[in-house]
Amino acid sequence: MQLSAADDPDDDDDEEGNENERLGSTGGNKDNDYFPTVRELLGLPPTPPPPSSSSTSSFSATPLNSTVALLRSNAMPTPQNSSVKPAAISTPVQSLVYTKPVVKAAKAFTSDLRLHELIRFKDENTGLMKLIVYLRIVDDTLFDTAISSDGKTLTYYIQPAETNPQSFLPAGHDSLKDQATNAIISYFTNDPGTEVFKYVVTLPEAVDSNCQEHGEIFRSVMGFEAGTSKKVWVKQKVWETHTYVISGQQVGGMRGAWIKQ
Repeated sequence: MQLSAADDPDDDDDEEGNENERLGSTGGNKDNDYFPTVRELLGLPPTPPPPSSSSTSSFSATPLNSTVALLRSNAMPTPQNSSVKPAAISTPVQSLVYTKPVVKAAKAFTSDLRLHELIRFKDENTGLMKLIVYLRIVDDTLFDTAISSDGKTLTYYIQPAETNPQSFLPAGHDSLKDQATNAIISYFTNDPGTEVFKYVVTLPEAVDSNCQEHGEIFRSVMGFEAGTSKKVWVKQKVWETHTYVISGQQVGGMRGAWIKQ
């Protein structure tokens, strides 16, 4: 009896063996052929394997879209104006001690406080126009006034009357263990009390430098009796008045003796 190749039961195995020989010793098959990577063709080392599960953080398991969203949410917002930069956070200098030169050099204050009033009137006895300058008294100060040589400005000089460091300690800060107490005493200790403030008033008209009349205005204010909590009423000076003759006037065709020539 003659057998054909189709009747040979081992024919499939022979074909698989021949196929394996054609594919090489890699054990590949038609469904899983082996092809060299680009890195191997270029002679580069293989790509490092991914980290093991023990070193992979929970963040690496986050989907890509979620990771990008998380990074964007944690990032600082970009200003609309590209020229605007985030302000730098400065740390206070611990060793810095405020002194009067430091405070004066800062010039970090403005004021629209007005300490004067001006009243113009005609003297019925002489017929001369005069100017009354009201100056508000700043408590706990020494003060003086002066008229410029051209009679166009008045300078109000104000000087602190008290510079003893102990007099600047608020209630509750009487212990040298308190840091605020030490800072206050350090600030005022070397103050000789010679600082003078100038308040300059530009007058609407030039006046004679000689003050014709000086006055004081008092108000009743409530205070406490020294050393007790008993309330008392005291008179306190709140204004000073300085009366000047306006320059350039004549009396009976002659200039007054007090008018500058």
